[in-house]
Amino acid sequence: MKINFEDKFNELNINNDILKKIDCNNKIKVFYGLSKEGKKRIAFLSTITPEKIESTKMISVSYYKDKENLNWLSFDLENNNFSNLFYIFCSDIVNSVNGLNDEKKELENLKRRFYNWKKMFQNVSIKELTEEKEQGIYGELYFLYKYMIPKYGIEKSILSWAGPYKYNKDFSIDNTWYEIKTSSVNTNTIDISSINQLESNVDGFLGVVKVEKMSTEYKGEMSTILKLIQLIMNEIVSIKIQEDFLNKLSEYGLGPENNYGSRNFVTKKVIIYDVSDDFPRLTKNNIKFIEIENVKYSINLSGIDKFKLEEL
Repeated sequence: MKINFEDKFNELNINNDILKKIDCNNKIKVFYGLSKEGKKRIAFLSTITPEKIESTKMISVSYYKDKENLNWLSFDLENNNFSNLFYIFCSDIVNSVNGLNDEKKELENLKRRFYNWKKMFQNVSIKELTEEKEQGIYGELYFLYKYMIPKYGIEKSILSWAGPYKYNKDFSIDNTWYEIKTSSVNTNTIDISSINQLESNVDGFLGVVKVEKMSTEYKGEMSTILKLIQLIMNEIVSIKIQEDFLNKLSEYGLGPENNYGSRNFVTKKVIIYDVSDDFPRLTKNNIKFIEIENVKYSINLSGIDKFKLEEL
């Protein structure tokens, strides 16, 4: 179930202490709205007393019983600067209980899901993302969502993603691999930053994501890192897989303090090339001097057109 919480919160009037119910396939009831203090809130109503959950700096957790002795569990956003992340959190945490049809299991899932998100809300990065790094992360996430997940499924795709750990290949799966390069739509070359990026004893693939930088006013469905995170999170069912995905985002230095990136992109196309013996690349076998290290080179895309397998 996909709920656009940004639209729902934007549709609220200015009156505080108002909660609206969301129709969900759950035993526990789900509400959203504003607290008495005007903070954005997602709340859950149950007949079972939920286990205690510790608040974070950005999300405060509260409990109370109403006049009918029912239990309220509420999550309030403490800083509206992180509203976009809160909307993703709301969507994910509601999805985590959808269809379980068991109050106890639903409350357990809420707690476990929240502690996964707690890492995200606490991942404070003091560094702003450079445009080059942000564009590269955007390209990997776009490729993950548009190509890997449809081809290999959500769990295998996320587990195969190794870009955040600075491995030689961005994705390693089954008996092959994918290296992803993101470049401007007007650039006809890609940079290979090490000899290991395209070297392997098994055939693999080079994915080139061609993007155009857009203004801050651009509102495309997949225009930012944060929007891609939301789309991918909507596909995840397993808490273990979600934890793996969130850990990898943290490893990349993404956090609320740098707003998970601030730039907007539009993807023009994705080209996938077959990297096998004849592909033009530098390898240890064709560099005869062992004293040479840290090889960096560029590939002209016009010259590798014959290796193109598909284009998205």
